Amino acid sequence: MIVECISNPYPENAELEVLLKVKPQVVFGIYFETEKTKISLIDPEDNEPMVCDFACFNIVDSKIPEEWVISRVHEVNYSIKPIEFQCPGFWDNFYDYDEEAREIFDDVMRKIHLFHGLAYPEKKVKAPSKPTAQQLLKKYGIEVD
Repeated sequence: MIVECISNPYPENAELEVLLKVKPQVVFGIYFETEKTKISLIDPEDNEPMVCDFACFNIVDSKIPEEWVISRVHEVNYSIKPIEFQCPGFWDNFYDYDEEAREIFDDVMRKIHLFHGLAYPEKKVKAPSKPTAQQLLKKYGIEVD
């Protein structure tokens, strides 16, 4: 699926206004929750995955690869995404900067881009060095003396 942002999904975070300028965006997961639907895409600022409220986007291309699977999440919600992203521990490994998980993510994203006839740059999502505790605190706005 390809979408374009029509409003900032997180108005309290002005940095995400960049989503309004990045068109189109490739979706790599859809989450159907009780109260709203969310989508996964790449944050254009840091090339890391992010989840956004689907209501903030228009659909440009509604096709999804037939290899995607639907699964139940927390008994009442559902997601549809590539099977590689459904594997137990995948996202924990990805966010722990595991090189294999990062390679899998990159390969799947390349396939999704090809499915839509879009170019995908080599190694778009590189495994950055693991952030320090100070960097994480700063990222989440926690002041430390």
